[in-house]
This record gives sequence, structure tokens and C-alpha cells, in this order.
Amino acid sequence: MERVLGSLWKLTTFVGLSILVIPAAVHATTAAPSAPAPGSDGTAAGVVFAIAILALLVVTGIAVKLHDRKRKVEDEVAALQGRISDAFFADRVLSGMSVTPTVRMPLRQNGLVTVRLTGTVPTPEARDAAIQLAMQAMEESQVSFQLEDRVLVDPMASRRAA
Repeated sequence: MERVLGSLWKLTTFVGLSILVIPAAVHATTAAPSAPAPGSDGTAAGVVFAIAILALLVVTGIAVKLHDRKRKVEDEVAALQGRISDAFFADRVLSGMSVTPTVRMPLRQNGLVTVRLTGTVPTPEARDAAIQLAMQAMEESQVSFQLEDRVLVDPMASRRAA
């Protein structure tokens, strides 16, 4: 058994070394390719390479601009949403209610901002107060908006919140 393994090891070593040595010897005997003539494929390849680099730069620039615009929109959304939430917390009636503003803004600068109010209040007056506060906060920010009212009136809401 050891003799068979020893023979197999010698054969594997010989094959491995011959794979490493033969290509080096073959490579040494081949002739070096000649340089292309001026004005042939070398110039065309350079132009293609330059166009590819330029296209890559343009695509990268567009991606950076879009990412920057998205981040700016997210910051504006957070500011508007915070402004409305602060108005709710400052109001004596609405501070204990579970009314949540959600602001969505399109990537286009001239798009319409959507404000969605969700939650539950105990009286229709509290619902109207929440809508009025949200509208005032948005009018102060001087953006065109639409308001989606998803506030439910549930007289039992005040008992559950307490």
C-alpha cells in the first residue's frame, strides 16, 4: 500500500512540476508580438476607452445628484413632520391624543406634498383641531400640499388613553 502511495506521489509531483515548467519554456521560445502600426487599432482602442471613462463619470455624477436630492427631500420631510408633531404636542387638547402626521414629498421640486393624518380622537372637535393645526403648520412652511384625513372619531379613545 505504501509503495502504491509513494508511486502515486511521485507521479503527481512529476505532473505538477511539468505543468509549471513546460509553459515557461514554451513562452520563452515564442516570438514577441510586433507593435501595432501608428493610426491602427491602438488609436481606436484609446478613443473607446476614453468614451467609456467619460460615460462612467457622467453616470456617477447623475447618481450622486440623485442621491443628494433624495437626502435633501428626506430632510425636508422630517422637518415638516416635526413641525406638525410639535404643533400637536403644544396644543392642550391634542397633546394626549394619538394623531400621527406622515409627510410624503416627491423628488420633483414642484410636486405636491402629501400630509396624512392618522389616529383616533374622542370628539369631532378634536379631529377638526388636528386638521386645522396641520394645515396651519403646512401653510407656514409655504409649500403646496394636500391633506389626507384618516383620523377616526371614537368616544372610547379618551378612556383607553388614560
